[in-house]
Order: sequence, then structure tokens, then C-alpha cells
Amino acid sequence: MGSQAGEGRAQGTGRRVLRWVLRLSGLGLMALVVSRQDLRAIGSMLMHLDAAMLLLGLLLTLAMIGVRVARYHLLLRCQGLEIALGASVSIFFKSSFWGLVSPARMGEVIRVTYLKGHGVSFLQGINSVLMDRLLDLAALAVVTLLSTVFLATEDDHGLITLTVASCLLGLGGWGLLELGRPWLKKFLGGRSIMGVSAGLLLDNLFNTRHKLALLAMSVGQWLVFLLGMLAMTSGLNLKVSISMTCFATMTSQLVGMLPVSVAGIGTRDVWLEMLFAQQGLPTEWAVLFSSLILVNYLFYFAVSALWLFLPSGEPHGLPRREQTP
Repeated sequence: MGSQAGEGRAQGTGRRVLRWVLRLSGLGLMALVVSRQDLRAIGSMLMHLDAAMLLLGLLLTLAMIGVRVARYHLLLRCQGLEIALGASVSIFFKSSFWGLVSPARMGEVIRVTYLKGHGVSFLQGINSVLMDRLLDLAALAVVTLLSTVFLATEDDHGLITLTVASCLLGLGGWGLLELGRPWLKKFLGGRSIMGVSAGLLLDNLFNTRHKLALLAMSVGQWLVFLLGMLAMTSGLNLKVSISMTCFATMTSQLVGMLPVSVAGIGTRDVWLEMLFAQQGLPTEWAVLFSSLILVNYLFYFAVSALWLFLPSGEPHGLPRREQTP
């Protein structure tokens, strides 16, 4: 018993050390990138910023957060969980806070614990977390892929074209997934995810109602975020094309999901510096562009942190099949 307790403490200490190493390494990479830039040029651009456009960008980020909250509440309802709106909003923001301060946003798994307090089983909680993450990744992949195509063809498409193409590609991808469901289930076999049968999770995924509405909201949240980034780049007078803004924003989100830093700090800066240099743009712009994403992240973090100080309310709502008359 004593040796097991000692091993547990050692593992806990190791995880804490790793978290601090990741935080410090990210800050170190960011400092290295910034130190190579012309700070006077950066300061000059900051002196001529358009505060109104930056504020508009933050308001659009707030709208994006609203879409995410609405999607999460709809997802719970579509999975047969009668969680009240106030409770689902609280669960979303509190778990988002822990996700934002963890590498690759793995802290969002804590939603399972919050949902358990509202009578939701472990299986249903895990399923909702995986479905939420899958929707995010699918929409992120769709918009990133199309942004890549637009940038590669050097054709500066507008957001309307990107929206239509994203929806069509998303629908096509989901249709292929539906067709390949039997093969996918056979491929997964007896595998498990976090101790739960992968086949059972797959069935729950496909049995979720209103999947297309959830996918549309997932794509929509990224498009609203891109609109906000376009406003903010205009506010800093960054002469970056629409396709470049979309590509840099979406690939930065992918880089930020790597479990090697918190909030993509450092890794995102290195990526954007290389990207802007490859496109023949000043690397000082890359630093400013990265700072815009960081400002959005901090804004999201602040909004989520507010919910930690609000009462969570009484647990209410059970899965429909478990509710008593």
C-alpha cells in the first residue's frame, strides 16, 4: 500500500513538472520569435491601430462562443439528456476553462464529471465529450482544407464562397462516413476508448439526432471566428489577403492542438513566422497576427473563468429513459 501511494505521488509530481515544462517551453519559443523581430516596426503599427475594428473582432469572437454554447446544449438534447439551458451553459464554460489551460485542451474531459452531477452516466458523458470534439475537428478540417486550396491557387475567395464550399464538403464527408459505418465498426472490433467499447460509442454517435444541424453549427463557429480575425487584422492594418488570413488562422488552431504547449503559445508563433516568411510577408506581421489569436484566447479564457465564481445550480435532468414520472 505504501509503495503504491508513493508511486501515485511520484506520478502526480511528474505530471505537474511536465505541465510547467510545457508552459515554460512555449513562453521560451514565443520570446525567441519576438526577439528576432524589429520591435520598433511592431510598436509603430500598434500606435496606428483601429480600436473600433479590434472591438468588432472581439464581439464576433463572443458571437462564436455563443454558437459553441448553443451547439453544446443542442448536442446534449440530441443525445437524450434533459439538461436545462443554465446547467449546460455552466458545464460548458467551467469545462472550457480547464480545457483552455491544458495541453491539447484535454481538460475538457472534466465535462464527464460535471455531467455525472446531473444524473448522466459515464458512457453518455464520454459520448458527449467525444462527439463535441469530433464535430470540432471535422469542421476544423473542412475549413482548413478549403483555406489551403484557396491559398494554393492564389485565388482570394470571400467568406461566402468558403461557407458554401465548407458546407458541401462537410455534407459529403458525413455521407461517406455513414456509408462506411459497417466497415468502420468492423475495423474497430473490440477496441475501447477510455474504457468504453469503441463500437458502442460509434453506435451512439450515429444515433445522435440532428447531426447535420450540429455539423453546420460547428462549421459556422469557425466562419464567425474567421470574420472576427479579418476585422482584427484590418484593425492592425495588416495587408493580408482573405485566403491567407483564413489559412493562417485555421492552421494556427491545428498547431495549437498539439500537446506540446498550452494554448499554442510558442508553437503557433514559430509556425506563423515560417508561414509569413514563406509567403514573402514581414515576420513582424506574423507576431502581430499571433498576438490577435492570443487576445481572442485570453478573451475566451476570461469569459469561461467567470463561471467558476457563479453557483452551478441544483442538479436537474436525467436521461429521458431514466426519468421517473
